[in-house]
Amino acid sequence: MKNCWRKTENMRRCSGCRADTIEWTRWLQIYSGCSIASASVMSENECAHEYGKEQCIMKKNNRTIKGDIIIIKRGIREFGMILPGQMGFLAFRSVAGAITPYIAILMSALILNELSGAQDRAGLSVYISASLGVTFLLSCIGSRLDAKIAVGYGRLFSTHEMILTDKAYRIPFSLLEKESTRSLREQVSGSIGLTGGGMASLYWDLEVVMKNLCSVVIAVVLGLGFGEQIAAGVKQGRVGGGTAALIVILLALLIAGGACIACKTASKRFEVSFDVFEHGAKYNRYGEFYDLSYLPDEDMAMDIRIFRQKNLVLRECEQKCHRLLAKGKEKEMRAAGRLEVVRILCAGLCGMAVYAMTGFLALRDVIAIGSVLMISSAVTMLINALSDLAQIWTDLRNNNVHLLNYFTYMDLEEDSRGQRESGKPWKGQEEESREQDESRKPWKGQETESRKRSGSAGKEEKRRDRIKGSSESKSDAERGDEEKEKLEIVLESVSFRYPESSETVLRDINLRIAPGEKLAIVGENGSGKTTLIKLLCRLYRPTEGRILLNGEDIQNCPYEEYIRKIATVFQDFSLFAFPIAENVAASGEYNGQKVYEALCRAGLQKKVDGLSRGIMQAVSRDYEEDGMELSGGEAQKVAIARAIYKAAPVVILDEPTAALDPYAEKEIYEQFFRYLSGETMLSISHRLSSCRFCDRIAVLHGGRLVQQGTHEELLMQPGGKYAQLWKAQSQYYYCVNESFLREI
Repeated sequence: MKNCWRKTENMRRCSGCRADTIEWTRWLQIYSGCSIASASVMSENECAHEYGKEQCIMKKNNRTIKGDIIIIKRGIREFGMILPGQMGFLAFRSVAGAITPYIAILMSALILNELSGAQDRAGLSVYISASLGVTFLLSCIGSRLDAKIAVGYGRLFSTHEMILTDKAYRIPFSLLEKESTRSLREQVSGSIGLTGGGMASLYWDLEVVMKNLCSVVIAVVLGLGFGEQIAAGVKQGRVGGGTAALIVILLALLIAGGACIACKTASKRFEVSFDVFEHGAKYNRYGEFYDLSYLPDEDMAMDIRIFRQKNLVLRECEQKCHRLLAKGKEKEMRAAGRLEVVRILCAGLCGMAVYAMTGFLALRDVIAIGSVLMISSAVTMLINALSDLAQIWTDLRNNNVHLLNYFTYMDLEEDSRGQRESGKPWKGQEEESREQDESRKPWKGQETESRKRSGSAGKEEKRRDRIKGSSESKSDAERGDEEKEKLEIVLESVSFRYPESSETVLRDINLRIAPGEKLAIVGENGSGKTTLIKLLCRLYRPTEGRILLNGEDIQNCPYEEYIRKIATVFQDFSLFAFPIAENVAASGEYNGQKVYEALCRAGLQKKVDGLSRGIMQAVSRDYEEDGMELSGGEAQKVAIARAIYKAAPVVILDEPTAALDPYAEKEIYEQFFRYLSGETMLSISHRLSSCRFCDRIAVLHGGRLVQQGTHEELLMQPGGKYAQLWKAQSQYYYCVNESFLREI
């Protein structure tokens, strides 16, 4: 399946419409809501037949109204799914906001009519009371709805970001790694977070649109009543038919003229503001990086001070963000100011003309004196409503740029394997389920996650004592090999090249990893070690060949069940500002005893015992004042503890001890091999001394498997790649005596 923006080898120009097929595919997918696949295969004839030759070109200067409306309609549907029920609040608030001024106008007209007529005090009291009561009621309803709308607006940001995060989880890893995908995600997040565009802009624009549409409907209804009064005046001979027709035509022309002027000014404003709005996302990405990411970061703050980068950073931020945004905004506001003067002048002239014509009719007793105020105000508000609709149409068209990015991101190809419900159990699935259920059982004395963390020091000390005592219990790894699932991994003629790359990273890899075997994978940088691990983790699919797990192709295994059987420790790992227990368990539900045991085995027992809240202590001080700051080595030990806690039958270590000193590395590996009695382990490390712990070593060079064997066997091959690497690394230890060198 091809991505909607990606250029393909068979890119061609659509005959007759002269639009890039790829550009058309992207816009067609958004407009029609169809899938990428269906949009990709639409023929040129269907393209011209469905949307017309001119409409195929969705560029800046000739975007179609139909296309923009379809984008807005899809945005409204998405908005309804993001915030269910919020559209109703907006609609009610719009109706209340539109009715309120007309209630005041109507009541004022009735009061004027009463004062100029019989002057019935009882009638005046009724009108005044009704006016105040209805206005007060609508104000109360409006205030209540405003509160709900404001709450919904706040929810929009968090919900929007959660949707993007969920989408990122469902995007194939091969696509997620691409720079274009990351850039698109930054544009979508920045548009709502920094510029208030996308769904945030649509949120308020919808209220304005509905309010002005209600205002137009009410004004038209009042206009029909005004027409009936003129018709009655003609029948009674108070005004001539030609004069009445002329007044009606002039009023219609004034309304149409005001609307046309509003549309024209809005169109001019769109021409000026489009470039500012379109490039705003790029400028804001610069600002977001410098202001929100680079400057506040503690590590970067040290570099800024040591290397005196302050002026450089400020100049970059000023030149690439603030100055350009200010210049574009100034240009937009200057043009908007000129156009607003024209609009206000025309509205004033229209108002004067309306008052003159309605005043003439009042002098002829065609309409009452109060109707002059009512009709003049209604016509003025109708013109203003049409003008506001024209202005908001400009904002909606500008906002379509951000909505288009959002829809493009949400329509990216998804990998359904992460959400696929597992079908019939495959080999070892029942045992895995039992292991998972056991790991979720609460340990004795464990307190629930939702309990308040502000308990007394005495209770906290008792809880810590219970945690310390938990290390005496037996771990899953110590319960015997009878509970271990035996997994054999076989790579059959595996080759791989990254998407959109012609370079083959792995070539014809044939490798068998026996159940419980400890395999070290070594090689120079770029030899394909990490890529091989990514294939085993199913982050990528082999270009050629296949990987078997107990004789079954791993691509045919339910993904969730497969990934539960693998525990990984990567060199680039992530820890969250959660309690250390949740970081180790990777879940809010965990076995506290097992968490503590995993931390002890990873070499963090002293660290955890010294914490005031034990395993409930938060990692980092980003959100909690008493959070702990971990060194690079300690953080890596937490990542190792996470792999130990998972107790998976296959453990993959990709430079797991890069941040540790040699003594800590030796201790960690000894702990691993002491407890991993039945698990299969694959280890990547540039420190070849760690290979001494493994049963076998596989050597990669240039994407090929060039050697296999034990440490001693490979050293017996002087011309081999492993011996060369060992010699190159060991020469730096010549100052150490030979016996110590042999020991490590």
